[in-house]
Amino acid sequence: MTPLRIGIICEGTTDAAVLRPVLSTLLAPRDVTFALLQPDHDRLQPRTGPGWQGVRKFLNEAPEILASPLDLIVVHIDADIRIDPEIEPRLLPEPEDDDLEPLCRHVKGWMVAGVPESAVIVIPRERTESWLLAANSRRKHVEAIPNPEQYLPALGSSGKRAKSIPVYEELVKPLLPRLKKPAELRELPELARFTSKVRARVRSL
Repeated sequence: MTPLRIGIICEGTTDAAVLRPVLSTLLAPRDVTFALLQPDHDRLQPRTGPGWQGVRKFLNEAPEILASPLDLIVVHIDADIRIDPEIEPRLLPEPEDDDLEPLCRHVKGWMVAGVPESAVIVIPRERTESWLLAANSRRKHVEAIPNPEQYLPALGSSGKRAKSIPVYEELVKPLLPRLKKPAELRELPELARFTSKVRARVRSL
């Protein structure tokens, strides 16, 4: 069977270090290949920077993703940007919305050429580190904890919470078995929402 081709557009490389194994686990035993579209550190002169502003700039300036041969394009933004003074005034809630739906619509609006069918928006609440905290501690309601990264366990000989790809690749490992356990997944509603959207997209192929 042909591997699924997945593009990732995210705030930072540590977010990608979490998303890749999550997606691989969700889609197993299907083989997958990944392309990190944003942030792009392979370019000598990247056209965008990191963070949510980098994601916005990439989506504004890369309408070619609509014609991409990718099977799935994952667009990641942390939920805590909804209170950013540049973002919050632009969010337009509707009566039936949950509190992240206006942000999801706003992010879709960054795709100036329209939203491709292959696109799935993922908005970890409050940050990607919330998922890691759930898997590496006994804390409950982690999606309600601001700045969850400060509570992550220290790894490595330095005893520091190094924000690096190797550290995050280790921290995500205890999360992966939860993806197959509905009761545990329900404790992370935004992760559950993401897994549902990914599976729905893959079923449609």
